[in-house]
Amino acid sequence: MDQNTESQSYLEELRHKKVRRIYLIITICLFAAVLVLGFIYLRQRSKSNQLMTEKQQLLNKQKKLSASFDSLKTRQNKLQKQISQRKQQVTQLTRRITEIKTSTQESVETYKEELSVLKNLLDTYVQDVDSLEKENQQLTANYQQTKDSLTRVKQELDEAQKLNNSLSQKIQDASILNAGNIEASGVNKRGKVKFNIGQFEKLRVCFTLQQNLLIESGSKTIYARIVRPDSVLLTESKNNVFTYQEEQMVFSEKRKVYYENEDLDVCIYYDIMNNKNIIEGTYTIELYNETHKLGTAKMTLKTGVFRFI
Repeated sequence: MDQNTESQSYLEELRHKKVRRIYLIITICLFAAVLVLGFIYLRQRSKSNQLMTEKQQLLNKQKKLSASFDSLKTRQNKLQKQISQRKQQVTQLTRRITEIKTSTQESVETYKEELSVLKNLLDTYVQDVDSLEKENQQLTANYQQTKDSLTRVKQELDEAQKLNNSLSQKIQDASILNAGNIEASGVNKRGKVKFNIGQFEKLRVCFTLQQNLLIESGSKTIYARIVRPDSVLLTESKNNVFTYQEEQMVFSEKRKVYYENEDLDVCIYYDIMNNKNIIEGTYTIELYNETHKLGTAKMTLKTGVFRFI
């Protein structure tokens, strides 16, 4: 009886030891499993955080590049279509990456793959932006150089035009027919000079058309205007008119001559129809052609005496 009791106690003790051993093994296994799962969780979380950080960085980079493309579009209109297409691709890819859930390994791999595509695309855009920026800078430099050259050329042309205008004006001023040595006198029928008013029948105005090689040679018409002291013009007819600088003027007498660019002595005669037309005082002699006033002179008449001054 005592022997059976001892045997049962021994078996019971062995069974408890075995149970404790099993509990210990299970506890160790559970602890190890917790450690492994914790490590996997932390590793996965770290990887997820790293991917999220990289994702945010790339998204920020994309935002900056998009802004760069916006400003670049206004400077390079010819590339607007290409830039708009690429920007649209970036926007669509960014939207897809933003919507990805990183809760599974498969989604993480997809995310990484999408990020790689976006990164490569953005790197390409960086090169494009740099290339276009350099091109813009070169075009700007070329434009400025061209603008400066055009400004210099315009200034040179303006100076040349001013010089040409000045020379043209000088030539125009020098291309004027002038009359010198203007003298007036009264003459009788025989052409002799008479000083008494009652003794001459014509007024004679003599002058020299001066040499000028700049004037075109050929036929020239010279008009004489003889104005009395009381401003009355001596003329045979009010229809004796000529055009001077687009205005009609009455002349006393005219003479047509052939001018060959050499000094040419000319006389114009005015018939006195009635001595009553001749009064005392200072007369003004004016000589014209159609474009210029050739010269003037004064003469004084007194009763019984005609004298040139």
